[in-house]
Amino acid sequence: MKKILYSLIIILLIGCKTKQTDLSEEIEWIHFTWEKDSLGGKYYDKLGIKVPITINDSITNFAQFDLGANTNMLYEGTLKNYFNIPKVFDKDTTDTEESYYWIRKPNIKIGKELAQVKNWVVRTNYDAQGLIGTIGAEELKNRSLIIDFPNNKMAILDSVQKTYKKQFKLFDFNIINNKVILTVLINGKKHNVNFDTGSSITPLFVSDQKLYNEITDISLASDTLREFNSWGKTYDNIYGAAIKKNLIIGEKDFGHQMVYYLDSEYHRNLFQQDSIVALLGSIVFFQEEILIDFKNQKMGLKSIK
Repeated sequence: MKKILYSLIIILLIGCKTKQTDLSEEIEWIHFTWEKDSLGGKYYDKLGIKVPITINDSITNFAQFDLGANTNMLYEGTLKNYFNIPKVFDKDTTDTEESYYWIRKPNIKIGKELAQVKNWVVRTNYDAQGLIGTIGAEELKNRSLIIDFPNNKMAILDSVQKTYKKQFKLFDFNIINNKVILTVLINGKKHNVNFDTGSSITPLFVSDQKLYNEITDISLASDTLREFNSWGKTYDNIYGAAIKKNLIIGEKDFGHQMVYYLDSEYHRNLFQQDSIVALLGSIVFFQEEILIDFKNQKMGLKSIK
């Protein structure tokens, strides 16, 4: 009798494991690659996520996947190598250096699925060395995103099965300007940060020197980033130091993460618009699979070993 019960338990356990595996296999994964480059003489193999996009079912190229950007964008400098670009209307210049216009309902697929965003911004005279554009947070509106960082794959879904969602420890987040705004604990104090997949090499990025001095301890660890590029602008001497105590996201303690400081009025204005104090980079989650449910504003973490 004991042998029979034991056999039944083994069969049930195998069945449960198979069910979980099948759930993952049912997902239409998009396999991504990483942008790689040297900055200030130091090589980085994970600067930003690149996802395949197809335009007019003919040209497949790569776009940056950037949750720090609130909308989808194409780069005219790269795009005009392939197409005659139909200008629908001109848009006012957003600053003294850059201008934008729109193209309406382009036939663009992300992976194998048609993009949800119907009107795409085109940034004039901009070429990002092979990248044809940016997939921003607007693409995820009312949808769910899964990123499996260790296995370099992601999925954009209308919904996630409850059984699969139960594998994650969920917590709330807010949406401001289409962006994911998390309330995290830094040294035990609450702070709002924007989870930004376009900021992959900096765990935390701040522009408030007072805050930087309050939360870091240079004696624990220090670093300097050189030739740091952000949307076509290059910055030098971005100083970094370790968090004094720890960074907690949801229920997980991520320890003494690095914080980088840049004295930039441009970034301070952006942070003020989104009611945040910092950008939270992808590097924090490199050992995680993450789930972001934009419709219900729930985020979840699952460690991958």
